[in-house]
Amino acid sequence: MEEYKVPRATEVAAPYIDDLLRALEEAQGHEEQGVTSQELADSIGWSTKRVLRRLHELKASGRLEIVKMYRQNIVGVTTLRSGYRLK
Repeated sequence: MEEYKVPRATEVAAPYIDDLLRALEEAQGHEEQGVTSQELADSIGWSTKRVLRRLHELKASGRLEIVKMYRQNIVGVTTLRSGYRLK
């Protein structure tokens, strides 16, 4: 009988990172600046908190670039926001 081995966090997160990478690649085809965490969450159906956790993992691995970009908020005011794109 084989002993059960608890998977490392990176082994569990890997498929989810792939989903996020696909969403980022697709978004980069439409948005040259980058995309916000909320835009990513909306596009793949995740919570913003979950997206941010995965973005931090990508940043730590050196695969993500954080940029500043302008977005219009709900009341029509243009504000500076953090955006993300692949390196």
